[in-house]
Amino acid sequence: MRRSISFVGALTGALVFALTASSAFGAGGGSMASSRTPADRLVYLIGTWNCSIKLTPSVSPAAINHGVWTFTKSQSGTVHAHWAAPGYEADDYYGYDAKTKTYWLAGVDTQGVLGSQTSKDDVTFTGSFVAGGVSSPDRDVITRPTASSFHDVSEIESKGVWSKAADLDCTKT
Repeated sequence: MRRSISFVGALTGALVFALTASSAFGAGGGSMASSRTPADRLVYLIGTWNCSIKLTPSVSPAAINHGVWTFTKSQSGTVHAHWAAPGYEADDYYGYDAKTKTYWLAGVDTQGVLGSQTSKDDVTFTGSFVAGGVSSPDRDVITRPTASSFHDVSEIESKGVWSKAADLDCTKT
């Protein structure tokens, strides 16, 4: 169960990479053209990403997991993501609420863990996940070293203290 919580915390964070990764259409995270809307940023995600997640140990030794993240446009216009790794899968949806000017994401994994986060700046995302009936706050900060890669540091709060849950690196194929 602890591995699941760490992994889903990392993936909840990874869920948000898309929004930050999509905030720039050129290398290095430059600003988007004025004719593009915040919702247009999600289109960048469409395709396949190879990812490596280094999980911070909670009960067991640190582990590095690898997986493939595939993004498609849903019929409603949101972005659907499917994460597949050995012994683990997750599905997520990403969107933008123009009225509140807020990016949102929601996801669930094959272990029954639910997560959601929001962001006003598409860099720092905050929210929570529920595992085993227990809700835990989480946050993610995403950087883009290149136009086809991103790095996400995921943290979980426990008893008022934030600790790193995972580092995620993905490259678009």
